[in-house]
Amino acid sequence: MKNLDSENAKAKILKAALNQFQKKGFDGARVDEIAKEAGVNKALIYYYFESKDKILEAVFGETANRFISETGKQMTETSGAVIDKHIDEVINYGQRFRDIVKIAFTESLKEDQQQYYLFELANNILSGLLQGNKISGDSEINISAKIVLFFFVTIPELGYIMLGDKWAEYNKVSREEVANTFRDTYKKILPRIIKIINCEKNK
Repeated sequence: MKNLDSENAKAKILKAALNQFQKKGFDGARVDEIAKEAGVNKALIYYYFESKDKILEAVFGETANRFISETGKQMTETSGAVIDKHIDEVINYGQRFRDIVKIAFTESLKEDQQQYYLFELANNILSGLLQGNKISGDSEINISAKIVLFFFVTIPELGYIMLGDKWAEYNKVSREEVANTFRDTYKKILPRIIKIINCEKNK
């Protein structure tokens, strides 16, 4: 029962932290507010997570696991239906958690800190997709495959998720046109990239 209570408390904390990070960003979110929203003592948060950085790491891990659980399919197939489903799921999921993706980017870009949240988030998600299970490490993915995955799969998808709407606004184009063009074009490109990744994995 104690373990169940512990897991429930952690789940409440992570849910509250996700909400606070999405609303206020990492720097603006306060542990006091996370504790208040979660309905737990602030000391309990530090007992489980040690620091706000550790809370954020846990939120990223939960976000990646959720994504893998919801999308389900391994990203090793190149059939049109699988590719279409993968892209739609990535974009839809990413837009729900756009603020967390932005935090991963901004925290990773800070020069005064050695934080690699974006790379960890990307590795966790892509490892799970390639290996067909939840986060289980990425030892089977060689460096060449990782380079292709990150710069030719992750960056285009996350770039669209974060900037698609603003790009449409700036260029006075409808969001629907931008979304459709991105999806249609990416669906043509991604099968080729996946074939390259599969070749790199088998080297």
